[in-house]
Amino acid sequence: MQFKKAPIEKVHVKYCKIALGVNNKSSNVAVSGELGRFPIMIDIMLHSLKFYIHVKENKSNNPLLQCAMVETESRQCKWLKLMQCALKASPGLQLHNLQVKDIPVVAKSLKYLYVNMWKKEVHGNNINPLHGKLCTYRKIKQNFCYENYLDDVKNRDDRSAVTKLRISAHKLFIERGRYIRPPLDRNERICSHCLINKKAHIEDEFHALIVCPKYCEKRKVIFNSVECICPNFKDLDDYEKFIFIMSAEGQISKLVSQLCKHVILYDKEN
Repeated sequence: MQFKKAPIEKVHVKYCKIALGVNNKSSNVAVSGELGRFPIMIDIMLHSLKFYIHVKENKSNNPLLQCAMVETESRQCKWLKLMQCALKASPGLQLHNLQVKDIPVVAKSLKYLYVNMWKKEVHGNNINPLHGKLCTYRKIKQNFCYENYLDDVKNRDDRSAVTKLRISAHKLFIERGRYIRPPLDRNERICSHCLINKKAHIEDEFHALIVCPKYCEKRKVIFNSVECICPNFKDLDDYEKFIFIMSAEGQISKLVSQLCKHVILYDKEN
């Protein structure tokens, strides 16, 4: 079931990108995953089924509803096909005997189907999970759900910076290198700052937040503050620290957002 092909979903995804403060080229699947937003088409399908049940149950008392039912069933209109499509997710249910109590069952099935599609698109289509457009996202995002940092970080620019680094919607060279003609291989997207010091490191999210000396001062201040809240943070290795800060919530997410914003702004200026 191709939810994303519906024209209304283009508007929906665009709205979600504006809400997150990311550019229009950001990954659609990552944007919907950050917000835990199901396609609007699911709501449309469910409301269509509810209205169909209403028409069916009241047609005997209303000649107009009776005519509407006859017209719908005889012409095989798009509305009817939409409802039949919705019921494919629930094989045990049939349109002719559908009841109001069945709607939550259909809703659960449609959402389950979409979440499986989302997981496959994020985690299942790339042979090597450590490479590709959403390699960082795959490391930190396992479940389709609304992310709490979106509520915890009140400042829009700070919050947007976290999102950009989580879903790879930034201008670090790991992303910019994709759009150079011809595109650079991943191993060639080297941090220019480190290259000056004769060290070759791929400029990705992990490098920027954990390793690169370009952000050393800000990183030290933020990490010291994180350690005050979570003393065990200093015992983590670099990879564990990266996963921790990229998945942070509450007060820690507010601190991390300042480092993310520093990386985004510094990179934008340079």
